[in-house]
Amino acid sequence: MNTVLGEDLTIKSLKDKGFDAIFLSIGAQKAKTMGLTGEEATPGVIGGADYLRAMQDESPPKVYGRVVVVGGGNTAIDAARTALRTGADKVTLLYRRTKKEMPAHEMEIGCCP
Repeated sequence: MNTVLGEDLTIKSLKDKGFDAIFLSIGAQKAKTMGLTGEEATPGVIGGADYLRAMQDESPPKVYGRVVVVGGGNTAIDAARTALRTGADKVTLLYRRTKKEMPAHEMEIGCCP
């Protein structure tokens, strides 16, 4: 964590240290917006990646009542599960296509009716 590939270390430097295999797990660290006018200025609207990151802080955002998660990827599923686990009464997942077309991993989608 907090390491910049190419600055703090390189693939070559890891190989020189004797590593036989190197796995880079680089996630999408910036939340996508929906592109709606006023979206970023609307209280209570937060991107999925930003929400999940904030839930790791010492004082995470309070979740209560009914929550809507827009999206069908793994981040959306994670956000929906996290909201339920941390206080939401009900979570609705909105996705523009069919359940079969959702890009989230099948095992993640299968958990949800």
